[in-house]
Amino acid sequence: MLEHRPEMQTTDQNDISYKAAFDKGAALIKGSIQLDGQQLGVLGFFERRKLNKALKHFEEASSIAPTNGAPMLFIAKIKQRFGDYDGSLEWLKRANAVEPGNLILAIETGATLGRLGKHKEAAAMLEVAAQHHPQEPRILCNLGLSYLMAGETEDALKTFQFLVQLEPDFPTNQKLLGLAYEIRLGKKSTPKNEAEIARMF
Repeated sequence: MLEHRPEMQTTDQNDISYKAAFDKGAALIKGSIQLDGQQLGVLGFFERRKLNKALKHFEEASSIAPTNGAPMLFIAKIKQRFGDYDGSLEWLKRANAVEPGNLILAIETGATLGRLGKHKEAAAMLEVAAQHHPQEPRILCNLGLSYLMAGETEDALKTFQFLVQLEPDFPTNQKLLGLAYEIRLGKKSTPKNEAEIARMF
């Protein structure tokens, strides 16, 4: 007969509690946070209330499973929806610390750093992500953009050159490489954000 192990029972209880908290949060955020570039409308009173409830559930899930980046990511996305990009970044950094090789976390953290104008920090973080995902076009594209906006044009050029080799038939890669060349030649100024890059195309 197996000996009773209280620590195993505690782990099982934690798993059940974590899943319950996470699932409650996930049910409340559907259609209310930005994932995969989807467009969202103006945040209304009832939606804000729903997201605040979700926030509490994800915070509970995170306290139960502090090495799981998923609830931290959704806390960050809710804070983004509230316009709190500094708060969002804090949670994304926590998530990256516990799951340094996570592709989605790297992309989200780099994008948030970019929105806050922290392009050198974004580049440094994405360099680490590129070591984990050396053939991932999204990481390389974001890394090249961060280099470009940080004024590190040579690094941007090398990154976009590699990106073109990786995806030769994707026209945006060619455009970004061409833009980096024009900036190096002084034909165009260093962009400060992605909106400026979009206008340069």
